[in-house]
Parts: sequence; C-alpha cells; structure tokens
Amino acid sequence: HLAQTDAQISFQIEDNSVTPTATSFSDTQSRIIHLGGEINSRQGEGQGLAHTIQFQLTPPVQFTAREMELLRLLAQGMSNKEMAQALDISPRTINFHLDNIYSKLGVRSRTEAAVYALRQQLIE
Repeated sequence: HLAQTDAQISFQIEDNSVTPTATSFSDTQSRIIHLGGEINSRQGEGQGLAHTIQFQLTPPVQFTAREMELLRLLAQGMSNKEMAQALDISPRTINFHLDNIYSKLGVRSRTEAAVYALRQQLIE
C-alpha cells in the first residue's frame, strides 16, 4: 500500500501475513533492491513523482563467458562444427556447452535458445 502526503511518502509492507508496518521510502527502496526489484521515479502529474516498482518474475540466468560466446555464434546461424572451428575447441565441447545453455534456459533446441537470447536482449 502506498500513501503520499505533501513531501512524505510512506509504504505499508505486508510480509507473509505479518502485521503490516509503515516504513520510509529509503527503507522500502533498500528492501526492494535487496529483493531484486528496481524502482524507477519520474515526474508525475503536477509537482509529484511517479514511482514504478518492477520485479523480474524469474531470476536472471547466469552464463559463463564461453556460453555467451556460443549464444552469439548460435544466433548467427553457425553449426556446431563451425563454432568448434571458430573457437578452436572440439565439437564435443560445443555440445557440452549447448546442453548447459539449453538447461539454463529451459529450452530444447538451438532455435529456441537463440530466440530466447535475442528477446531477452542477452545478445544483439
């Protein structure tokens, strides 16, 4: 719950059915950031500020540098053999990394992985 009076902003936070407590904006901002959220403030109507609080629904996927490299090459349409030659590693190692990528993304194919990475702006 959000209430704004004059220059004061107060939040009421309810955690797991615990009695709501009022807290300051800075305390709430710290808590939201700690929980992985983001607060965007902009000029609202009149002289007030408008705040948008966003949370990702899924945690960000953490890729190794090599996995990111493979995602880029994958999105360029390279075959496993072409990626192996470009990176001077074996095709079997490419398969290992691709399996890790698919697992992390929850996808089953190279096309799904490339589309996901592009949509999530993990690669250009």
